[in-house]
Amino acid sequence: MNRLGSAAAAVVLAAAGALCPACNTPSCGPGTKQVQQANGSLRCLPADGLPSSIDCDAEAGAVIVGGRCVSNVTCGPNTALDPASGQCLATGGGGDVPACSTPMPGRACINGALLGFLDSMPFAGMVHVAIYDPLTLLSGGGPLDSGDFMGGGYLFPNVPAPGLGLVAVVVGDADGKNTTYVNCATGDQMVSNGNAYRIDGYVMPRAVADGWNADGFDIAAGGAYVAKFYSDAKEPATSQIANEKSPVAGVTVYQDGAPAAGVRYFDPALADISASATATTSVGAAIVAAPVSGSFPTFTGNGPTSMPITWEADPGGSAPGVVFVTRFHPN
Repeated sequence: MNRLGSAAAAVVLAAAGALCPACNTPSCGPGTKQVQQANGSLRCLPADGLPSSIDCDAEAGAVIVGGRCVSNVTCGPNTALDPASGQCLATGGGGDVPACSTPMPGRACINGALLGFLDSMPFAGMVHVAIYDPLTLLSGGGPLDSGDFMGGGYLFPNVPAPGLGLVAVVVGDADGKNTTYVNCATGDQMVSNGNAYRIDGYVMPRAVADGWNADGFDIAAGGAYVAKFYSDAKEPATSQIANEKSPVAGVTVYQDGAPAAGVRYFDPALADISASATATTSVGAAIVAAPVSGSFPTFTGNGPTSMPITWEADPGGSAPGVVFVTRFHPN
């Protein structure tokens, strides 16, 4: 009898297992409910009335997943979603540069690091970045694209390349007033649609320009053109990365084939303009006012005499209130 009872119990248990293969109690999260399926198993499904009970902006691309509102925006490498603006911004702290992807037809991708003008270290605050055709910039026209960025990098994934292949990246105050930071530009040549270009930009404090003014150089009227000379290797047009380590002393700045008129040299740092230097010092940099009227002047370097170097030559110039920065390398 005991054997018969045990056998009967085993049959009952087996039958129960067949009828309820997944008899467990799932842990359902907020905004979901437990529902028994046709085969007896249990599942967690969205609770009735869920879309209206959870604050979720579907028009902005958000969706409800497991009772939570989740953004449907996908950010690229080195970027993160800013909940306040709903935009992808560069992640902060280390000068991270958002990566370029393949641009749209008839467009170029331009990205770069945002670096402090004085020390070339990553800048983590908020600034305004604009991409210009230099001719349009000098004539007072608008940018090809612009936006506010923070975290040490910027990205414009689809910019129409100017006809001459010249672009200027201008960095200034996020509020557009240029009271905390002076508009500071860097440029590139041979920019064409269908390609990606990294052009690192500089963030220049207004206090630096005020210090130059005290040294007898006012950027308000004619702007400033800053030439920095390095022995580091020349860079390709697609990779204008400001990572040079070796400034060169003893270089004289030339403009259109002759020593530049009114050029001054920095010493002992980029915040200080020397009253007596006639060539670059250990800082390896110079400053000159070169307002553009007509065609762009061409700048290069000459020297040092102890180690003759032929420097690359680049078009340049300046505009009132704007500081243009060019890094020169040996040919």
